[in-house]
Amino acid sequence: GPRPAKAPFVAAKGVQRTTERREPSPIERPAAELWREADQQARDGQHLQAVRSLYLAVLSLLHRRQLLRFEPTRTNGEYVQQVRLAPQAPAELHAVFEEFTSLFERKWYGDRDCDAAEFGAARRLAEEVRAQVEAA
Repeated sequence: GPRPAKAPFVAAKGVQRTTERREPSPIERPAAELWREADQQARDGQHLQAVRSLYLAVLSLLHRRQLLRFEPTRTNGEYVQQVRLAPQAPAELHAVFEEFTSLFERKWYGDRDCDAAEFGAARRLAEEVRAQVEAA
């Protein structure tokens, strides 16, 4: 006998089709651009996001200077290890980068509460990383 016509597919109520916006990786953006973004976020009171942008700026800088190889699947600990093992890295860079990484992880993955003073501490560490890399 005749078969009933199939009803067209209709998405369930409340289900939206979205296209995920992919955030560019740190190596797709110049460190200076990420740095400016961090400063703007801090001025806007978004201190936690500003610390993250600073960390991405440092990753971009270190990748471009071949002191680490950025890959999205790597952990921050692996980046610290890469900097420690990089033969061309300035002697003091590892300790400063490790301290900055630790601060970033405490803020981003830990209590997630971040104020202007903590952003200032992160910025000083990032500046120290940048100064050591540029002096090398």
